[in-house]
Amino acid sequence: MLAIAVLFGSPAFAKEVAFTVSIKPEAGLMTEIIQKTIDSCTEKGGGVVLFSAGTYLSGGIQLKSKVTLQFEKGAILKGSDKYADYKNDAFIFGKDLSDISIQGEGIIDGVDCYNPKGEEGFRGPHCIRLIGCKNITFRDITIKNSAN
Repeated sequence: MLAIAVLFGSPAFAKEVAFTVSIKPEAGLMTEIIQKTIDSCTEKGGGVVLFSAGTYLSGGIQLKSKVTLQFEKGAILKGSDKYADYKNDAFIFGKDLSDISIQGEGIIDGVDCYNPKGEEGFRGPHCIRLIGCKNITFRDITIKNSAN
């Protein structure tokens, strides 16, 4: 069983887990669950979305200000291989955000999703697309198979 734990407050001073969403790996796309978890952090003024070891299949997600995506060793955020599962032409998207972080010993895998109507007839969504953002931290994360 996989768990996404949400820690509210400043990432540097995060308190004990406020609640946990547990799902089975065979549950299919987890885009909606992951997005709702990010949104709940925003409603509390910011926080940490903690991905424990396991594979999380997702389409495009939208990052929010004052949110950290924290990946434990063995955690894999794996993109869908269907271009229709992405909004904003990105796996992880953010616009005009501040105080965001993606970190940990996990992997973000874009699975080389392609778009037949994309540049050169194949380029798919960006793995991480941040526009007009400030105070961004990337630390210790591995990014692979980015389609664009």
